Parts: sequence; structure tokens; C-alpha cells
Amino acid sequence: MSIVLLIFKILGMILLVLLALVLILVFLVLFCPITYRIKGSYHEKVLKLHVRVFWPGCLLGMFADADDGNFHMYLRILGLRKSFSKHDNLEDFEDTIANDRMKTEMAAKEKVKDLTEIQEVSAERVADHGLHEESEDRNFAKIKQVISNLVHALKNFNDTRERIAQFMQDSQSRAAFRKIWDKIVYLFKKIKPHKLNLILKYSTGSPDTTGELLGILAMLPMGYQNRWNIAPDFVSEELYAEADFDVRGHLLGIWLLQALLGILLDKNCQKLYNKIRSKH
Repeated sequence: MSIVLLIFKILGMILLVLLALVLILVFLVLFCPITYRIKGSYHEKVLKLHVRVFWPGCLLGMFADADDGNFHMYLRILGLRKSFSKHDNLEDFEDTIANDRMKTEMAAKEKVKDLTEIQEVSAERVADHGLHEESEDRNFAKIKQVISNLVHALKNFNDTRERIAQFMQDSQSRAAFRKIWDKIVYLFKKIKPHKLNLILKYSTGSPDTTGELLGILAMLPMGYQNRWNIAPDFVSEELYAEADFDVRGHLLGIWLLQALLGILLDKNCQKLYNKIRSKH
């Protein structure tokens, strides 16, 4: 009997540990913030962008870097790094680009050679009047097919517009769309950056429009709240902009859950879903 009780005791402890782990995971998902940071610059028409996403704390991180068309992304879990790019360093990346460029040039030369041969053969065939008429028939058939596709696309567009109009005529559908829009606005207000630093130097090429743009930027609340450093260039006669920016914010899982439940439990949204599903 004591052995049976010991087994039940061990099973109970295992279940309690699993339950505690589940509760901790739920707590982390709902209340531990997902922090993000977007830092970058734009100088001499070159955009550099660095994106960082962390959860929870720095245990799990997603990193993405873009520099003048080059992109690199990797994941870091408990200090272990997993790259999603084919190249781990810039030298390998540049060598591969050079090799790809050489292969592309060689392929282009081959295509030009093949195209020249095709043109020579086609010139001989065009001399045949019967083949020329057949080519015209094929071209006419292609044009007819393109026109048919355009008519079909326009018809589908009109059908979609009519369906949307029918949905919007119903008061319940309008209420459902209004509910969804409210939840989207709610999420945007929650996840919008709490810090947005900006250093901007610009010119529109004209002193008057440069001053007008400065007035518009000065009226933005996020500008004076984050103390933007804006330097208008009234002397330059060229349109240009140079900027350094740093955006930071966070997201809580409870916000997403609240918005999702608000949509799923709304009767108008449920009726809208059933109506869309019945149409298909």
C-alpha cells in the first residue's frame, strides 16, 4: 500500500511541476513584454537599418540588419546563435556576389548569342508568306486572350465590390467592421513606439518649402515630446535628406489576447464570419 501511495505522490509532484511550468509560460506570454528597437541612418542615399526584437528579456532575440541592399538575419536563444543568411561574413557575401555577377554576365552573353541565332532563323522563316500569316494569327490569339483576362479581372473586381457593398448595407456588418477597426486602433495605440529619436538634416531645394516643412514637423506631438533635432538647410538648391533615427517600443501578449477575444466574442463579428463563410 505504501508503494502505491509513493507512486501517486511522485505523479502528483510531476503534475504540479508541469502545471507550474504551464502557468509560468502563460504568465510570460501574457505579461512579459516583447521589446523592439529599430535603429538606422540614411546618408548619401545609403540606408542602414538594424532591427532588434527581444523576449523575454534577452533570452530570445531576433536580429535583422540591412545595409545598402544587403540583408542578414539571425536568431539567438540563450546565447546560441542561428543564422538565416547564406553567408556569415561580408567577405564571403561579396565573393558570392562577384561570382553571381560573372555567371550572370556569361549567361547574358549566351542568351545574346542564342537570340542572334534565333533572329537569323526567324528572318528566313518570315520570308515564307504562309508562316507570316500563321504568326499573325498567333499574335491575334494572344491579344484576344489578354483582353479576355482583363475582362475577367474587371468582372471579378465588380463582383467583389458588389459583395463589399452588400456587406456594408447591413447594420450588423457595419457594426462588425467598426468593432474590428476599433481593436486595430487599440492595438496601434498600445504598440506604438514610446521613444522615437530623430536627427534630421534636409532641404527641399527651395527656402520657402523648406521652412513650410519645418513648420509641419514642429507641429507633430512626437517631435517635441522626443526632442527631435531638425536642421533645415535653406542654402542648398538640391533636394536631399540625411537622418539618424532610433525607435523603441514594446508589446504585451495580453493586449493581443484582449483584442482577439473582443472580436471573436462579438456577436456581429460572428455573424459576419458566418455570412462570409456561407458565401464560399
